[in-house]
Amino acid sequence: MRRTLIPVIALAMILPACGSKKAAKTTAQPVAPAPAHQASSQMPHDAIHRGMGGAMGMGAGHEMALNTTVQLPEAIRKAWSGVKIKVINTKTKASEIYAVPIGSQKVLGNSGLKILVKSFVPDFVMGADGITSRSAESRNPAAEVVISEKGKPDFKGWLFATMPDIHPYPNPAYRVLLAGGIPAK
Repeated sequence: MRRTLIPVIALAMILPACGSKKAAKTTAQPVAPAPAHQASSQMPHDAIHRGMGGAMGMGAGHEMALNTTVQLPEAIRKAWSGVKIKVINTKTKASEIYAVPIGSQKVLGNSGLKILVKSFVPDFVMGADGITSRSAESRNPAAEVVISEKGKPDFKGWLFATMPDIHPYPNPAYRVLLAGGIPAK
């Protein structure tokens, strides 16, 4: 009787906490967002991303090294010639879309911003072998960019079309978004 009672009591104590929103609220530690200037093509080393190795089953205190090298199959690389970048004036809400060839720079209207598109990944995925595309289809489009303001690089990182709020370009006057890819002709 005693052998079965102890596991039942332990299980009764654990189960309510597993699905309890209250338990999650009381045990979760608030995490401050990373400063916008930390965005880069490398995974930031901040409170949000630090220790992700523990979450990946590597154990507490171990950090997973991420390979951020872009490795696209040639057929996928050749399927896309550029990207569409949408710039929104946060005060007037006016927006404009610019076509930017991959590997090229473009001045973004009269915003004072210039963008360099380093690469485009139509179906972004990041794994142990680096950044690649699951397919040539535009399912999770992402562009690696460098945005300069007043001639100096202000932002080096990725813009995601389906998730524009992940590591966005930090500028109070303009939002710079990836609107999609431009297929090669």
